[in-house]
Amino acid sequence: MKHKGSTSYYKEEMTQDLLRAYREQMAISKGDISLPEIARRIAQSPCRRFWVTEERVGIVINAQLRGEKAIEGMKTGTTREMYQEIYRRFIQYREEHPSLTKKEIIFHVCNEPAPKFYRTPESIIIMLHKARKEEKRRCLEQRKKRLGFMFSMP
Repeated sequence: MKHKGSTSYYKEEMTQDLLRAYREQMAISKGDISLPEIARRIAQSPCRRFWVTEERVGIVINAQLRGEKAIEGMKTGTTREMYQEIYRRFIQYREEHPSLTKKEIIFHVCNEPAPKFYRTPESIIIMLHKARKEEKRRCLEQRKKRLGFMFSMP
């Protein structure tokens, strides 16, 4: 379980995927759309992979294989839905490739394209704000490096 203040192992990659989806939605809508609507569309758009670590998926799948109700207590429906989809793919892949280990199957499933981001529109808005703020900061730093003589004090 992710705790407040912890960072995701795939944060940078997920941010890039989120910004890609944001740009796609802006291009489709030609800029005439509200941020909550963009976030709703992004939440339902496909992404490069399941944005969860293989270790966490392994814990949840092992619990499910033991018959525990591992995903029932999860707070958000989107997280529960994501783990149900991962588990469904895990079972299917295990039947198709019985010679692979559990770890190899989990790695493969986690790195498959996901049908959606499995985030709420509200969390996507927060993530977009943070990503855009970070992007602006990075651009400013690059500009300062390029034009260092203008920002240096004698």
